[in-house]
Amino acid sequence: MLVRQQTTVTHRDASLARAAAAADATLVFAMARLSDTQSARHPAIGGDPQPWSFDGIATTYLVTEEDGRIDLNEADPWLLYGYLRSKEISDTKASALIESLRKTGTGALSSESDLAPAPQLRTPEELERRPGWNRPELRCWLRDLTVYSGLPDVSVVHATSGTRGALQWAEDHRLGDRSWLAADSGGQSFTTVHSIIGDVLRIEVTAREGEVSVAREWVGRLTGDAAHPALTIRWDDRMDGCVTSD
Repeated sequence: MLVRQQTTVTHRDASLARAAAAADATLVFAMARLSDTQSARHPAIGGDPQPWSFDGIATTYLVTEEDGRIDLNEADPWLLYGYLRSKEISDTKASALIESLRKTGTGALSSESDLAPAPQLRTPEELERRPGWNRPELRCWLRDLTVYSGLPDVSVVHATSGTRGALQWAEDHRLGDRSWLAADSGGQSFTTVHSIIGDVLRIEVTAREGEVSVAREWVGRLTGDAAHPALTIRWDDRMDGCVTSD
């Protein structure tokens, strides 16, 4: 019994190491494609995860624009409120959550927001340390939240499904007495195609070896020009992605 258990643990450790190596290699591959001087070789932005493989291990990678997520530090409070309400959080609880995030003195939202600045979050994961935010849904919400765009609004073009739901809720309820879906933060239409030079990008990678799955995530900015693009790691490379065993 002990021998079998030891063998199982050893096998899982080996699978985990192989999956982690494959995930790392896929992350480097995606970065290399983004840095390619030939724009035609760049990976698709958004859409479905792209398949790849390394050393016989199947992997996927997805590149998305960070401005399609709600910036927890800079977002218009009404946008945060619309997001929470779209997740079926009550008015009272939504206001309390925003208060704990921004440390408002009143706990109420108004068109002349009185939310005072609070210590900014360094990573989205730090949100769970704020009162009321450590809840089961947070893991799913983090796909729609960021601290890296530095924008008060979000791009309609690049919005995640959750962010789009927030925009729709805000639009339907005329939050802040403004339009939320007419145009994105850069004034672009839904069909605008623009260069990704200067954009903050997120690369999400998953690798699976047997019953072990490893995820990696990187956020950075594509700088330079079309002839000489370069990826700048503006924030720490988060290589401690979630590890799960099915």
